[in-house]
Amino acid sequence: MTTKRINTLLTLALLVLVLGSTAWIVRANARPEPEGELYWEITLAGQRYATGRLLATDDSREIAVPLKRGGIARVVFNRGTISILPMPAELCPLGICSKMGPISRPGEAIICMPNKMVIRIFKGDITRP
Repeated sequence: MTTKRINTLLTLALLVLVLGSTAWIVRANARPEPEGELYWEITLAGQRYATGRLLATDDSREIAVPLKRGGIARVVFNRGTISILPMPAELCPLGICSKMGPISRPGEAIICMPNKMVIRIFKGDITRP
């Protein structure tokens, strides 16, 4: 085999490897839209506070959640996503829950440990606890 032919084969092999890797990464990171209706639930200290259907067509709205430590957590719903606005440091010292960003897929949750609040998205029966 000539050097030119070896270089061509190596270039083709490298090209196939790069394209295959790129396709695999894109496919692995692509999240298909969940089928069926999505619901959200807010719990405080393990007790259901509120629940509802998550709609991608809803304009921005906000729910004020009274906390046991005093104060209010503001939960924002915006076009199929849920997020929590920053709270004062005396209510949530590290503010991790508001830094998590919006959630939009089943199984995702925002958790505020100091206030024992969980906001989660799920698919299925809204009446089940």
